[in-house]
Amino acid sequence: MATTPRRDWSANAAAWARWVDHDPHRRAFLDRAVLRAVGPIRGQSWLDAGCGEGRLARALAAKGAAVLGVDIAAPLIALARRRSSGFRGRVRFATADLGARGLVAPGSLDGVLACLSLMHAPNIAPALGAWARALGVGGRLVAVLPHPCFMGPATSWQATLPQVPRGAARLEALAVRAYPVRGRQEFRFDPAFPAPTVNHHRSLEVLFAAFADAGFLTRRLWEPRPSAALAARDPAWEPYRRVPFFAVFDAVRVPL
Repeated sequence: MATTPRRDWSANAAAWARWVDHDPHRRAFLDRAVLRAVGPIRGQSWLDAGCGEGRLARALAAKGAAVLGVDIAAPLIALARRRSSGFRGRVRFATADLGARGLVAPGSLDGVLACLSLMHAPNIAPALGAWARALGVGGRLVAVLPHPCFMGPATSWQATLPQVPRGAARLEALAVRAYPVRGRQEFRFDPAFPAPTVNHHRSLEVLFAAFADAGFLTRRLWEPRPSAALAARDPAWEPYRRVPFFAVFDAVRVPL
């Protein structure tokens, strides 16, 4: 049976729920970097596209925004609702694709957050087009992706890093055999995940062009990394300071 994002993430929902709260990258620095990129949003309306179990949707609501979280996997949306009972009236969830078709009116959003979700879409143009329609001119898109230069299908560490940083420092070298314009990468976060995860790699050139074609001007690109203080406390983080694993795009909707 062919793999699809809906089928894979529905199968992986329970395993993801157990895994994500302990994801060292999110806990150590990525969540904080994403929320810094989002900035002040009190009184605004935001879409969390590919919200999973609702972690960041709740964080946006805590910053004062009204939030709609959508995910293609119904089991993840059910989990997000259970975990977000304390945010009633500020965050709601729906099972839908990244574009939230039929759920948001044109020009009704102030911002869209797509954190580590856009790479699961085989074609990103429909989502980008839907977001552009839902945002007014000046509306924002914050998109977080695996860094295309260092997390592509032809990239590997020459020695295995621990999943959760602990123990003695191991300064590993990164091997980048190629930097494809496009590519497909299939993997499992952990052997306990019943289905594979598929990432669709796109180079920086392809991503910037796709954003521009949809009416988004990329204003800034961040490459979040662990702090020096964190690496001093736990030297296993040092390799992640030398090579950024993630890229955060801050884009604004402009007239086409």
